[in-house]
Amino acid sequence: MGSTNRPDSTAEDRRLEALRQFSILDTLPEQGYEDVTELASFICGTPIALVSLVDAERQWFKSVRGLEARETPVSQSFCAYTVPTGETLIVTDARTDERFKNNPLVLGDPNIRFYAGAPIVEANGYVLGTVCVIDTEPRELSAKQVRALEALARQVMSMMELRKAIAAEAKATETTRLAQESAKIASWEWEVESGRLSWSGDSAWIYGRPAEELAHIDQVLPCVHEEDLHVLQGSMADSLAGGGEFQNEFRVVWPDGSTHLIVGQGSTVLKASGEVARVVGINRDVTQRRLTEEALRQSEKLAAVGRLASTIAHEMNNPLESVTNLLYLAMTSGTLSEEAHTYLSTAERELRRVSAIANQTLRFHKQSSKPQRVSCEDLFESALLIHQGRIVNSGVAVQKRKRATETVLCFDGEIRQVLNNLLGNAIDAMSAGEGRLVIRSRNATDWVSGRKGLMLTVADTGAGMSAATQKRLFDAFFTTKGIGGTGLGLWVSKEIVERHGGALRVRSSQAEGHRGTVFCLFLPFDAVAR
Repeated sequence: MGSTNRPDSTAEDRRLEALRQFSILDTLPEQGYEDVTELASFICGTPIALVSLVDAERQWFKSVRGLEARETPVSQSFCAYTVPTGETLIVTDARTDERFKNNPLVLGDPNIRFYAGAPIVEANGYVLGTVCVIDTEPRELSAKQVRALEALARQVMSMMELRKAIAAEAKATETTRLAQESAKIASWEWEVESGRLSWSGDSAWIYGRPAEELAHIDQVLPCVHEEDLHVLQGSMADSLAGGGEFQNEFRVVWPDGSTHLIVGQGSTVLKASGEVARVVGINRDVTQRRLTEEALRQSEKLAAVGRLASTIAHEMNNPLESVTNLLYLAMTSGTLSEEAHTYLSTAERELRRVSAIANQTLRFHKQSSKPQRVSCEDLFESALLIHQGRIVNSGVAVQKRKRATETVLCFDGEIRQVLNNLLGNAIDAMSAGEGRLVIRSRNATDWVSGRKGLMLTVADTGAGMSAATQKRLFDAFFTTKGIGGTGLGLWVSKEIVERHGGALRVRSSQAEGHRGTVFCLFLPFDAVAR
C-alpha cells in the first residue's frame, strides 16, 4: 500500500502523548462506545463499524462490530491517513485506490472494499483515531450519513473527555483522602433541617466508624466523651443561632474503647432569609500531637524539678558536713555529761539521715546520658523516699519482699519516674490508716518474650478497678482522678518500659475480701532503651 503520509516525529510524539493521557488503550469494552458502533453500522448500512485509536505501531479498537480482531498494525491502517489531515476519509473502492489496492486487508480477510472514517479530534487538534465504517462491497455515503458519522466521532471524543475527567476527579479524591488520612483530618457538612451529615469520602474514620454509621448528627453525639458532650452541643447551639465561625476541642471514644482528642472548626452557611441552611467544617485528630507536647512538658517539668532538687541537695551537703564535724568534735571532747552525749548522738544520727535523703534526691533526679546498672533496692528506695512524707501521714503500712539478686542496665532516671508514678497511684488508692503497700522484687522470665530479667511489683489494698477501667488504664487521656488528672502518667510509664524492652501489666479486683491492685513491671537484665 502507499505511504500513510504520517506527520513529523515531534508532532507524532505529542499526539501519542495526548492519546496516552486518556488512559483508554487496552481497556475493557464500555457500553457507550458499543452504542456508537451500533449506530454507525445502522446509519451507514455497513456490516463493520469501529471506534479505532491510532497508537505508535498499531490501531486499537475500543469498540468493534463485525470483526474478530481487536487491533491491526498501523502499516495496514486506513485510519492512520486521517491523522495528518484531520479530515474525514472516504474510500469508495479500495481495489481501485492506489493507496490501498495492495493492502493485505484488501487482498485478504476481511476483504475491505469500502471505508469511511471520521476523525476523533482532541482539544489541541490532535487526531487520536476515527469512528469508521467498512463494507466488503464498493459503495458511497450520502452527505447526511457523513455528517452523522462525524457527529458520532465528536460524541466519542466527548465520552473520552468525560472519562478522563472522571478519572482525574477520582485520583484527586483519592489524593485528598490520603492527605486527610495522613493529617488525620475529616471534612463534613451538616444539613440543619434534615440533620443529615455527609463526609468527604470515608473521612468519618476519624471517629473510628464508617460514614454510614454517622449519617445523621444524632449518631455523632453518642461517640463524644460524656464529659465533653457539652462542648459539641454548645458549638451546635451557637451555629444554629447564626454564630458564624467556631472552634472546639473534645474527646471521642472509639468502639474499641480508645480515647481520641479532636479539634473541630467550621462555619455556617445561611439561606437568603438569614436562617442557617447548613454547617460545614473539619475535624482533626490531634491525639498524638498532644501526647507528644504533654510528654515534652512533663519531661521539661521533671528536668526543672530535678535541677532545683539537685541544687538544694548539693547546697545542703556543705553545711551538713560542717555541723556533723562539729558534733563529732563535741562528742569526743570528753567533757560532756552522759545525757548531753546521748542528745548529740541522736542529733548526729538525724543529720546522717538528712544527708542520706539529700544524696538519694540527687540520685533520683539525675538522669544519666548513658544507661546505668542499678539494683532493685536502689530503684525502690529512691522512689519510696520521695513518698515518705505521704506514707507516714496517711498511715499506710509498707511491706518489702526483695528477692532480686541481679542488677539491670537501664536509664535509671526514667525507671525511677515509672516507680514514682506507680507508688503515687497506689497511695492515692488507699484510705488513710487502712492501707497496705506491698513492694516485691525477684529474678524472673517474662512469659511473653521469654527474656530473663527483674520483676518489680507494686501492690495496694485500695478499692480496686473494674474490668472496663483496666482495659483503658494505659490509654492516653484516660483518668479516674477527675479534675487535676491528666490521664498521661500510666501512658508515659508504659511507653518508657516498652522502650526498655520490658512490659507493664496490671491486675485488679473489687471483690469483697480481695480488693486491691497489682502492677507488675518487668525489665530485661539488659533493658537499655531502644
